[in-house]
Amino acid sequence: MIVGGFIVFCAEHHQSCGAKEIAQFIFNAFDVEVDKTWVARHMKELDISSHRPASLKYTYGGTRALSAAFEFLTTHQPKLAEVLPRTRVVAIDQISFWDCGVSSSTYSPIGAGQPRLWDSDPGEKHIVYEAFTAGGSCLPPVIFTTRPTEASKEDDGLFRDEENNEAYVVYIPNLGGPSERSTAAWLDKMTSRCSNYFDDHPHIILDSLRGHFTPTMQGDWDNIGATLHQLPAASGKWLNPCDQSINREMRRGFLRLQQLDRRDKIRNIIRAYYSIKEETIVKSFNKCGIFCGDPDDIITAQACQGYHAAGKRGDKLEGYRAAFEDWAHHNTRSPEDMLPRAKPPTALDGQLDGVYWAAHGTSAARQG
Repeated sequence: MIVGGFIVFCAEHHQSCGAKEIAQFIFNAFDVEVDKTWVARHMKELDISSHRPASLKYTYGGTRALSAAFEFLTTHQPKLAEVLPRTRVVAIDQISFWDCGVSSSTYSPIGAGQPRLWDSDPGEKHIVYEAFTAGGSCLPPVIFTTRPTEASKEDDGLFRDEENNEAYVVYIPNLGGPSERSTAAWLDKMTSRCSNYFDDHPHIILDSLRGHFTPTMQGDWDNIGATLHQLPAASGKWLNPCDQSINREMRRGFLRLQQLDRRDKIRNIIRAYYSIKEETIVKSFNKCGIFCGDPDDIITAQACQGYHAAGKRGDKLEGYRAAFEDWAHHNTRSPEDMLPRAKPPTALDGQLDGVYWAAHGTSAARQG
């Protein structure tokens, strides 16, 4: 029960808690070494599930991130509420697709198992720049590849699938992740002479990626008359509409298509992108409270997702919590001392107290 309470305690403090952290806690608390197999078996006995971190709000930063998210909504919500039409409000994000699904997991007191797709050889990665408007529409995706492809050799990199859906395929060698170079290439495609999607002085919601805000990029943003709404670090999972149902549905669609034919990855990405429904896009914006709603209520509701329970389930988790807190009261200076640490304690004072997990892929049952 003490171990179960430790997991609940981590969840309430917005900390990820995988097998490694649980084994380390057991060693620190009881001087007993256990392996991942023991952890998995014991978690099953406690009725605690293993989930992909990206699906849980509390794995994306701690109390400082929550405070920054609240301040962002308080400041930017009134400004964005005045923007009409809603198609002028654009949320952008970057999402990576491997040839196969990749996921890692964290333990949490959700109480319902999620199937996962595992693959030891994820294959090639494609980085996709996505842009969706609050009106429910989308801009063409820009797909970055580290290998020359037939699609990237097309005129201006413009590629159309059989349903005439447009996408830009851009070859950048050795592109490990989103950067100033890829952001500049994306903006160039969105503002080309033949199709300038940003000629209406858009309001752009985007994360704090360094490549978005270099002096060069700042000049490019100014040239198109964009008003930027920079999300605080580690708050995208709460405030970026793309990080809501949009990305989830896109990943699910892509994996289903990959399972049918892995040789057609570019088209599968495009099909998954354009399969997102207008209703899903609008709801994702509304969930973030971009235009209305009490910021405190919105952030509290978002942050609490993932470990609320009721009835008998709630009583069981409360028992776990009480057991842990009683043990911690007698054996530690403070229960917080037992939280997993990603950095030395001296470095944590000025940093987020949560662990940011870069997880890719989605939950899906293994086929075959």
